[in-house]
Amino acid sequence: MGLKYISLNYLKIVARLTEIFYPVAKMYFQKELHRKEQRSRHSPILIYQMGKVASKSIKKSLSCMVTNRNMYHFHLSHPETIKEHINFKKQQGSPYRRSEYGSYWTAEYFRNKTQSQYDKNRYKIISLFREPISHNVSTFFQNCNLEWSNLDKNYKLKSDWYGFEFSINDKNISKLVNIYNKKADNYWSLNYFDQEFKDSLGVDIYLEDFPKSKGYSIYQHEKFDVLLIKYENLNKVISKAFKDFLGVENFKLRKHNITKEKNYGEIYELFKNNIVVSEKILDEIY
Repeated sequence: MGLKYISLNYLKIVARLTEIFYPVAKMYFQKELHRKEQRSRHSPILIYQMGKVASKSIKKSLSCMVTNRNMYHFHLSHPETIKEHINFKKQQGSPYRRSEYGSYWTAEYFRNKTQSQYDKNRYKIISLFREPISHNVSTFFQNCNLEWSNLDKNYKLKSDWYGFEFSINDKNISKLVNIYNKKADNYWSLNYFDQEFKDSLGVDIYLEDFPKSKGYSIYQHEKFDVLLIKYENLNKVISKAFKDFLGVENFKLRKHNITKEKNYGEIYELFKNNIVVSEKILDEIY
């Protein structure tokens, strides 16, 4: 009885420390991750791709069909990008929980592990890319919180990432369009694979042409096999792509986290119908 009491109190103390001290939280998370990998007989599948390209849907669906390999999902692994996002969360006062920081700690763990000369694993990476303007708009709304106010019959829109808060309706949607044009990074998705794959992992996908008619491609690297799928072709090609890449038969994608189905769907559609992208930006992107 005494040992059980001590053990329970020890776990409570550890849990409290991980919420207060960032290094402790990160250390315990990555130790658990390391033990999990040591128990596995197979190298993991890394779902490593930019946001808003169905990454959660893919992980959720694939986890039901591939049970003999660990699977991890993250968007960033470049040290500077991760540092920027972690500092932002700390400034917002986010507790050091795995739900808030886990994807960053996972990415850091595997980036360091794959760069070690002692790591002999070969990793499977699944990634997607998307038409840049659609991706930028979807990402912009992902970083906003929108709530309906019955009091003044308006939406309350707030973004800590972009630094704004105001009421919005169908009559002042142009205000949101102006904020987007000032705040959104129209080039982030274009630079994603140079920064996150080439600089961070040493994988340059641009060395080979992407087969547009096929809709997906498999790239082989010294330590990585990379499956790259065009988001707009996802439903059409994903079953064949996963069969070629993982040997998974009859893959079915379960949709999750779709922007249109969220509470800001009405404003999202209004915004898309009113946005005008400058010719300068369009020329640079396309």
